[in-house]
Amino acid sequence: MVTPSTPRPTPTAALPPGITVRPINKAAGVKSYKTVVTMKLDGRSAGKVAKGDFNAEVQADLVNRRQVIGIGGGLVPVLLGRYLQGLPVSGLTLYLMDGKPYVVAQALILRVCAVPGARIAGLDQLSAGFSADAFLSQLTGSDKIYGTWLGNETVNGIPTKRYRLDVKTINALARQRRATAQLKSGDVWIATRGDYVVRLVVDGSGNLAAGTGVDFSGNVNLTLNVSDVNRVPPVQLPSQCNNPMRLPA
Repeated sequence: MVTPSTPRPTPTAALPPGITVRPINKAAGVKSYKTVVTMKLDGRSAGKVAKGDFNAEVQADLVNRRQVIGIGGGLVPVLLGRYLQGLPVSGLTLYLMDGKPYVVAQALILRVCAVPGARIAGLDQLSAGFSADAFLSQLTGSDKIYGTWLGNETVNGIPTKRYRLDVKTINALARQRRATAQLKSGDVWIATRGDYVVRLVVDGSGNLAAGTGVDFSGNVNLTLNVSDVNRVPPVQLPSQCNNPMRLPA
């Protein structure tokens, strides 16, 4: 009688050393900053063709706990249609004033400000999703990135270390996490002081914007730039919000 041997576990390949990335809003000495995100998309959203630009500009005033997120591009009606309920909106601006949201919509020649009567699903994702940390952690599931150092560069006036992203390792982690996207190529620039991402340029496929609440599947070219550190003026509501519409709960 032959006793079957116990199967040996398949060894897991060791990960290369990762580079820890810190959220910019937790970096010492950072009181305000601006982030500009540009996505060129070619795919489908909610069964419709989605080919074009989807952009965001985030201005954060950490001292006063204020943030403004401006969203534009030809794909706004397609990608945010479920939030807009069929309204002909060409641009959307979200203000967070000490946690209280105001929504300003540009519809044709009108600019309207509204205060949600209840929490709107998706706004929390929009406010948190337009950051390099959100895009990268969507793939790796951690605060670490994997790549090869290419040298030191000054980007947007900030000293940085540039890395070529390790596509093989990042995609292996993405598959393990059943992530909605895969990376094709990319470079990242990390601040020498503070370890936050200053620039991110990536090509991917799938839905690299899932963390923002956007429904999309296809090819993505994403560029993110952080600038104006400690030079962003205090965030103020526009005049339309002096007497905003009150949306029903």
